[in-house]
Amino acid sequence: MAFESLLNSQIEDIIASHLNELQVYLPNTAYQIHVPTDLTQVVMRLDRLIGVPAEYSTRPQQEEVFDLLGRLECFLRQMNVVTDEHFAETLIGRIWSRAHHWQTMVMGEFISPPIHQVWELLKPAVPDVLEKATEGYYVAKWWKPYPVMDVEILLRTDGIRIHGDPFQPEDLASGVAVCFWVI
Repeated sequence: MAFESLLNSQIEDIIASHLNELQVYLPNTAYQIHVPTDLTQVVMRLDRLIGVPAEYSTRPQQEEVFDLLGRLECFLRQMNVVTDEHFAETLIGRIWSRAHHWQTMVMGEFISPPIHQVWELLKPAVPDVLEKATEGYYVAKWWKPYPVMDVEILLRTDGIRIHGDPFQPEDLASGVAVCFWVI
């Protein structure tokens, strides 16, 4: 119970910090912080799953970790959390860091296909840019106006595991990007 309370407290601090940043744009706005219980459950489940050594995990466990980590990162991105040394010292930061390490260990078991094969896998979706970020991990980007159907096709393509929600990358104003693994 102390673990869950500490986790709730840190999530509340992240939300409060984000709301304080927004005060510049929304002066004199009162707010009450509510920590979504499903987010707490996501982080707690992620912590339990990464307790299993990556080499002994099953494919469904790996996919669940990828999904949970994606959901956590989506929240952190929405709250503009900087994943620096200070963040890494918090409980949620340590779980996030361990999950990334665990994910790297799992992804190290797979050999990613060459980028031209990934282009073929994405068809009929055709992003404006396809980048290989790390082994097995890719980022597809579309400039504005981006074809919504392409993003939807990518979200439903077999052999691809989406990491988090589509987002607007910093280097592409009004565009959209999707991070994914080839599995």
